[in-house]
Amino acid sequence: MRLLRMTGMVVMLPALLAAQDVTTPAQKPAVTVSLRDSRQVVHLKTGDLIAIRLDSNPSTGFVWTVRQRTGDVLTQKGMVHESGGVGIPPGAGGTDVWTFEAARTGKERLTFRLLRPGEKDAAAAKTAWYSVVVQRP
Repeated sequence: MRLLRMTGMVVMLPALLAAQDVTTPAQKPAVTVSLRDSRQVVHLKTGDLIAIRLDSNPSTGFVWTVRQRTGDVLTQKGMVHESGGVGIPPGAGGTDVWTFEAARTGKERLTFRLLRPGEKDAAAAKTAWYSVVVQRP
């Protein structure tokens, strides 16, 4: 009986490994910045990723938005909200993570504003901006 259990585990192992994509790991950002890095110049090489991590709590009614972009040097790859994790009470804050890829050489400024949706002309509760310079590798 013990031999059968081990054989079953050996048979399952290749199936588990095949289910994972071990040949193409996710590309890690070359640079990660946060609110405290706002108003800084960030240097990237073409093809690099930059992650902008901004603390947020959508339950307050405020959300981060990309308010202004000054070029097409960066391509937005995604935005996710990371909650505090397991056991964190509903309504607790988390982090918005914006990811951009350095698509071409040049300069671009990203501006983020913390606003209530629908109040586009209101003063932002917080503002963060980053000047990004992209060069060839």
